[in-house]
Amino acid sequence: MIIALDTRYRTGQRTYIYFIFKYCWWIIGLAALFCYLAYSIAFGTLNDPTAHFLASHADWYVSPDMLAQWILFVGVGFFIVAYLRVSVQYRQYSFFVDDHAFHLRRGLLRMQEITIPYKQISNVHIEQPYHWRLLGLAQLDITISSSREALRPRKRRDFLIPVIDKSLARALSRFLVEEASGYGDTYDEDGDEEDDEYDDEDDGEDVEIDEANT
Repeated sequence: MIIALDTRYRTGQRTYIYFIFKYCWWIIGLAALFCYLAYSIAFGTLNDPTAHFLASHADWYVSPDMLAQWILFVGVGFFIVAYLRVSVQYRQYSFFVDDHAFHLRRGLLRMQEITIPYKQISNVHIEQPYHWRLLGLAQLDITISSSREALRPRKRRDFLIPVIDKSLARALSRFLVEEASGYGDTYDEDGDEEDDEYDDEDDGEDVEIDEANT
């Protein structure tokens, strides 16, 4: 997978499926149950018992088909609620890269935008909890050169992107490491491009890239 410039990415299809099972498994279960009841009342084993019951309550003016339609509408409503909930969780994180920096947007009602210039990136950290390996998911964090927290252990809530597809995380990590390494080789600490004849001079501290974690 190759990260393209000026293209907005979300956290991936596997992340979307993970959110479905994490946040909406019970909603989808209820939706499936109501749809099954609607089918059974209209065409299955519950058709005759429902018809007899409603016939004994003729003043309700409800037929088995009408009751099945109402129950089906409830089931479809649960599916819509599940879709909206998963979409809200999934759309909270998006990012894109340009020629100079990595841009992350997170949140929906309270939007937060983070821009990290490549020349400040010192480390890209990817972590996979054990139970996420089979799901192909990971957590991604970026350490900048001025950060004092670089050597402290990371907790899940501290990750810049708390859940992302592993393949997308690795592609993004490779891209950021390559871009940050390029800035370290061709730019001094003031951000000015230098000529090749001065490449051997020690004009400032280069950006350190920890490729072992990528």
